[in-house]
Amino acid sequence: CGAAVGGLCTAAAAVVQRHQAASTRAGSRRWWYLAGSLPVLLAVLAAVAVASGRAAWGLAVAWSGPWGWAALPPAAVAGAVPAWAGVVGGALTVLCATGALGCARRAAMDVPARVLRAQGRLAFGVTAALYAFDLRNARALTTGVHHRRRRRRRLPPPRGRTLLVPWRDLTALLRSPVRLAVAPLWSAAGVVLLALAAGVGAREPAALLGLTALGAGCLGALNAAEGARLDGDDPRRASQLAFSHASLALRHAAVPVLLGWLGAGVGLLGCALLGLWHPVLPLLPATVPALVGAALVTAYRGPAPPLGVAGAGGVLLWNLRGPLVVVALAAPAYRAGGGLAAAAWLALLACVVLAWARRLAATGARPAPHAGAGGGRGADRARGEGGADRPGLAARGE
Repeated sequence: CGAAVGGLCTAAAAVVQRHQAASTRAGSRRWWYLAGSLPVLLAVLAAVAVASGRAAWGLAVAWSGPWGWAALPPAAVAGAVPAWAGVVGGALTVLCATGALGCARRAAMDVPARVLRAQGRLAFGVTAALYAFDLRNARALTTGVHHRRRRRRRLPPPRGRTLLVPWRDLTALLRSPVRLAVAPLWSAAGVVLLALAAGVGAREPAALLGLTALGAGCLGALNAAEGARLDGDDPRRASQLAFSHASLALRHAAVPVLLGWLGAGVGLLGCALLGLWHPVLPLLPATVPALVGAALVTAYRGPAPPLGVAGAGGVLLWNLRGPLVVVALAAPAYRAGGGLAAAAWLALLACVVLAWARRLAATGARPAPHAGAGGGRGADRARGEGGADRPGLAARGE
């Protein structure tokens, strides 16, 4: 039965490759999301059936399709279903897999050569990006397969140059609305985790929850620093702005800090209403500038050392060195229990990390990913999300 399920998956992949134009056209992603939600729904129903002891729900999931038919023979051996159900389920699985593989064989012979070449380039680029731990470029390559309808989401342009960089950052976030929504949520989750850590009596669980809270704050800052990451991926985006790279890096901190404070404020309000207040909770909003500095360090981190020289661990540490340094240096302030000294230490840490990010940006923004990692497409897509490079960008305030 397991081999039959594997054959079904292979057949589905072959049919998708044969009809790639239809499966990647504009608007097709919503159908993929709908198809991806089906296993989640079935898993929820199965979990509810196990938790509530209602066998009818479990049988409904088992008979709902080939994904459930393959589970009937093992269930019959275990005595959970009648023997006839196992026999019928196994027969249906084999018949369905045989028919699907026959359709896949005909579809595989009709796959266009251009699709095979594109898939080969895509696989090579994604593999190279994963070897370099460049998850952002790998995601850009895989999601770039789908054609998108262009939706121009933008705010009214500012009248002065002071708000130009925050306006560009907000525009980039509006074109990636998931990041705009997730960034404050991570900060709020960090406050809640910190409140739970303060209420735990045992030392080890409290330390683990506290580190998790700082990690949630880092994720919020990384999602909010989308504009800085776009400029770090492609320095040409900011080439027509009247700012140096060093000053541009600091200007990129405004929007992430405000979003982090917004999420932390919501988390503080929720903890106060739920009776989870603790004097150490205001430290997380005080840590937001340092966490944003770590996100800027990640955005302008520069090219990673070769994998063959530094090894996988060295490349991973290179990519995560900003958040790791901030978490390691901010943890003592939380162990001290709060107070002015802890707040002053976090403010000093923020200044140091922002100066670090400024220096990295001044020495040179991160170049576009090299060709082995699918550089052109990843950089082009990054420019498409945050605004294309076009003449007169600074003159029009874009």
